[in-house]
Amino acid sequence: DTQCCTNIVRMSAQTTLTIRIDPAIKSAAKRRAEQLGVSLSSVIANELRQFINGAPMVVDDNSRLPNASALAARRQARAEYDSGDYLTLATPADIAAYQPEQHE
Repeated sequence: DTQCCTNIVRMSAQTTLTIRIDPAIKSAAKRRAEQLGVSLSSVIANELRQFINGAPMVVDDNSRLPNASALAARRQARAEYDSGDYLTLATPADIAAYQPEQHE
């Protein structure tokens, strides 16, 4: 009696992801991927897998620039601090009891 086994490998269904990106970034990324011998799709899929699995995400410095409202809030907070016109909530009970409308 001879047994025969066949292993069937099923390809997972693929989907298309459309993203908007600066053409220069795409071009540079594609060149780098080609240097490594992989497709740009493979690079992006790998990054997405790492993201899903909780790997740290590096964000470029330009995205860390505060917007206009954040800058205004920062200026206001600094002015209040410099003038001494602020309230200190030192304990959890202070925080729980705080009522902003009483301090406007």
